[in-house]
Amino acid sequence: MDGRRMGTLAAFAALSIATLLILALLATAALTFLQGDQYRERFEGLVSEQLNAELHLDGSLSLQLLPRPGVIATDLVLKQNGNDIGHAEQVRIELSWRSLLRRQLIVERVHLQAPHLALQRAQDGSLNLHMRQQDEAGAVDENMASATDVSVGQLRIEDGHLELTQQSRSGSHSLALEEAALTLKHFRITAGDAPLPQRLAFNGELSAARLRVNQQAITNLQATLDAGEGQPAVIAVAGTLFDGQLDGELTADYTGNTPSLHADFTVSRLALQTFLRQLVPDLNAAGELDFTAQLSSEPNSHGGWHTLEGQLTLRGEQLHLHGLDIDAELARYQSTQRFNLVDLGALVFAGPAGIAATKGAGFARLLDRSGGETVIQQLISRWSISQGIARAEDVALATEHNRLVLLGELDLHQRQFRGSEVAVVDPQGCAIIRQAISGTFAEPEIEAVNYVKALLGAPLDLLRQGLSLVDIKQPCEPVYQGSIASP
Repeated sequence: MDGRRMGTLAAFAALSIATLLILALLATAALTFLQGDQYRERFEGLVSEQLNAELHLDGSLSLQLLPRPGVIATDLVLKQNGNDIGHAEQVRIELSWRSLLRRQLIVERVHLQAPHLALQRAQDGSLNLHMRQQDEAGAVDENMASATDVSVGQLRIEDGHLELTQQSRSGSHSLALEEAALTLKHFRITAGDAPLPQRLAFNGELSAARLRVNQQAITNLQATLDAGEGQPAVIAVAGTLFDGQLDGELTADYTGNTPSLHADFTVSRLALQTFLRQLVPDLNAAGELDFTAQLSSEPNSHGGWHTLEGQLTLRGEQLHLHGLDIDAELARYQSTQRFNLVDLGALVFAGPAGIAATKGAGFARLLDRSGGETVIQQLISRWSISQGIARAEDVALATEHNRLVLLGELDLHQRQFRGSEVAVVDPQGCAIIRQAISGTFAEPEIEAVNYVKALLGAPLDLLRQGLSLVDIKQPCEPVYQGSIASP
């Protein structure tokens, strides 16, 4: 090796050592400076300037240079009007080395450890936490326009918790994501004045131990997320609901003038006992159900989603209810009336509306004093939803001797019953016993039981064979002509 090359290598080595020494000195100086209150206050101020909340850094603030330059902050607390609404154990922000060379902010990675955020949405759709970007009149800019592009190579959250409380006229509703891990790649917000969802782009994965919606929980949640700039965002979801397998897809489309949501999902082999124990905790049941849903919605002027459209279907066969003989109870129903027909309908196929209306009280009392067993041969609960009104298209069940149906509509927006009733029907689908329900889900009005006159004098032995065997011998108009055949 000649002297010139040796000299060049020696110079390069010296320069490298000098560079490393300079970087070490800079790192030491930076770490020293960052301990100062002015830098801590500036770091807190950067966030507080953007949000209608205050960031408090109760832990350390330090600088790292390897593997990438960045900032690490610990024990962060987000306060609003003196109340804690969020906190995180650690936030690590890593920049690209190009950020230093080009003197422009290029965020390579953001890592949040154990963040917890509590959000509240008012009836008018406004969130308690939002960006401070305002127009000249002082109103919040709904588009949250960005003057420059924002790009993050990777956003990662570990052990995250999110709580969202929605206030509405019917009360308070909650959503909680617990023990969540999120990884987003190629996260980008482009500049412009278009609505924020149209300027977003990312793809990633989400997992959570639980997703709670009010009192219900999806466990072992797994989801993939894909949002292309100017394209609909698609979320594929899998998990466990009522001990059944949940699979589905949620699409949020902001490409048109009016945004829309579409959900298409199934729950296969959900456990009847788990499903019904939300109504009667001590109920013993066996059997499995399959549930499918296709729903679409558009927002109203207050940011809510009430223009619901779609289909819901629940099916099952050979379902067992222990401690209750429905056929025996119906045979002597005229003399005992120990429960409302509405309670019976709510237990099996009226779903959340029936649960909300009856609270299961009537049926729980029946279980305390009854015995035997019921085998539900077939069950169908198919609803069509239009403009937030759910109509019972085919809602019925068949036991060994009887067939019960639910008729009418549910106003999901106003949370009230519309022409709803539960009936026991004969082979022609004519009502033998019927009971109507009206009013709101919170304060239902259950009317007196109506009987066909010929039933009032029927002998008990005949009734025990099934109400559908009673010979009415009078003209009638069928109220049910669905898929569940008469026993």
